[in-house]
Amino acid sequence: MLQKDMEASSYLTLEKFVMQIVRTACLEHKTVKAVTARAQKPSALSFAQSSGVEITRAPATFSSPLYLPNQS
Repeated sequence: MLQKDMEASSYLTLEKFVMQIVRTACLEHKTVKAVTARAQKPSALSFAQSSGVEITRAPATFSSPLYLPNQS
């Protein structure tokens, strides 16, 4: 299910894409204590081999009133 959701989506930033993967995995799997996702974009920066992001979150992050899902 996660793969189909990600293939059908479009994101403007790699960070938002990775956060959605983490959020979906946290909320769909009740036994998960934390999720880490990492992604890289080769050739995103001319002066670096790649740019990337790694995000780790616990499911409680997404039930917090401080979490604002529409923020980038």
